[in-house]
Amino acid sequence: MRQDIPYALDLLKRINGITINEAPIYSFFSKYYNGDAHSFWASQMFSLFGDIKAFSAEKNFDKFLSGEIKQSFFHSLKYSIALGLSFVISLLFLLKTKMRGSKVLVYSPDKLKKGTNKDPRLFQIYSVFDEEKISYGEVIHTLLNREFLSNLLKRKRLVFYLESLSLPFFFLRNRKKEDEYRKELSKASLAHFSETELPFVRYILEKYLKRCLLSEFRIAFFSRMLREGGVKELLTIDDARYANELIVGARMSGVKVSMFQHSNFDYFYGLDALPPSLYAFPDTFFMWNDYWLARIQELSPLFSFHKSRLKIGGRMYEYAPKIRGHTPALKEELTILIPYEVNVDKSEIREFLQKVLSCPGTKILFKVRADMPLEKQAHEYGIDSKGNDRRTQVLTTLSDEIYASVHLVLGVYSGLLDEMVERGIPVVLLKTSYPLMNDLSAGGMTGSLSIEENNMCEKLRSVVQVSQTELLSRRERFMKGTGDARSVVREILRSL
Repeated sequence: MRQDIPYALDLLKRINGITINEAPIYSFFSKYYNGDAHSFWASQMFSLFGDIKAFSAEKNFDKFLSGEIKQSFFHSLKYSIALGLSFVISLLFLLKTKMRGSKVLVYSPDKLKKGTNKDPRLFQIYSVFDEEKISYGEVIHTLLNREFLSNLLKRKRLVFYLESLSLPFFFLRNRKKEDEYRKELSKASLAHFSETELPFVRYILEKYLKRCLLSEFRIAFFSRMLREGGVKELLTIDDARYANELIVGARMSGVKVSMFQHSNFDYFYGLDALPPSLYAFPDTFFMWNDYWLARIQELSPLFSFHKSRLKIGGRMYEYAPKIRGHTPALKEELTILIPYEVNVDKSEIREFLQKVLSCPGTKILFKVRADMPLEKQAHEYGIDSKGNDRRTQVLTTLSDEIYASVHLVLGVYSGLLDEMVERGIPVVLLKTSYPLMNDLSAGGMTGSLSIEENNMCEKLRSVVQVSQTELLSRRERFMKGTGDARSVVREILRSL
């Protein structure tokens, strides 16, 4: 079933409008969150919107609940063992950092650049640290799965796992206090919800109350860890889901926070619907370049409110896209590159691909993600992963040879689309129900394609005819004023 995005946005607005004893819901969660003005409720907009989108597909609470993760005994056992291991490693990390007195702390999700033991999206930071022989600590968000164990062995150094705090919280949480909060939360005004919506809304309030209490515990821990560890600077990826607790803890401890852009901000869509002051925002948010410095302020009230904290800092991952000198000649075969995108409605994409493949001479190169099973991604997109369909080919990596052979790229929101604009390759945005924050086609950076397009085959071939001059102009506008990432990191280090 397709998600009903307009309905989901309306339901998000109504849930955000809930009052408890005549006070806004975000005030209730601010009251018990920390001593600052930030609200836990604001920090959960990404996750909350995800839950609402899932419910919007059928608007049936029982079916929504059946889709929530349910673990078997064996899976729960494995998770518990992994949680215990993460807790032990985190304790050892605390002992190490206390002895070494690291002034810099880095936060990122549990990802490693192939062939290295560093996060690819903050690779420039790690490179400067190694060159300058800087002692630093790391806080990692992980899923406590097979990848956690794999990266643990590859990393070969101690880190602090965000999830490890769930273990002491389970034993130390104040259940009497939790019951008092739950009693107060039961007074929430729910008159604006239908009988169908009420079970879902009550479930959401209970779910996020539990999360709030865990988050409060994490913040108290991090503020003490940062203060007693002598940390002066927190460097973090722009993770709207899990970095918030570290940011608030850093603010409570007088630690400066520098955050770095790693993507195109589509994950912020609908997430800044509350007053901007409620969100945990870094002291400095480093953008890639002039384009994004200006564009994000146009798109987001949150970033516009904090415009004085925005600076250009360049890309913190290794990135030097070569400009393609020419578009390959369009003869009988039209070669199209399509990346797998996690958050799109797969049924819509399959419908698009069926129509695209019906065009004579069309070949699709399907780029999969490294962190998900290849077969699963191909199945969801209706792509043959066994190589039996000559019209499609599954790719795990991209190369200059691939870039040279591609006529155009199709997609919805992936950062790969931005990269293709910067490589001078024609890009077409597929118009789906997915809520784009930054529609590149509206700014003339890409073309666009609707499933209702009557002459889709002709439209695709016409996009290939975009002049090299126009492609270079798009690249120039998109990359103008890109910052020097390494210089920015060195400047931060000199200020310590």
